[in-house]
Amino acid sequence: MKEDVVTIRFRIKAEADGQCLARIIDHFAQEGLIPSSVLANHVGHVLDIVIEHPTMEIAAGQAMCSRMSRLIMVDTASVQHLPPR
Repeated sequence: MKEDVVTIRFRIKAEADGQCLARIIDHFAQEGLIPSSVLANHVGHVLDIVIEHPTMEIAAGQAMCSRMSRLIMVDTASVQHLPPR
């Protein structure tokens, strides 16, 4: 496995909108990727979302995070690089 391929964890805070989670997950679908886990908590007017993908290149994860952060309903988006599982 390439050294720049790691588990990527995305953390997103967004408006609690009915289409928000689907639009965020659509970024994975457009790349033909299936996350290993998706967790979304609805608290008040906020969705707190954590998405993991186990084998993503670091640059691809950063680019995807940047695209997700540009969605109008997203307040914050960050990415963590974890050792591959």
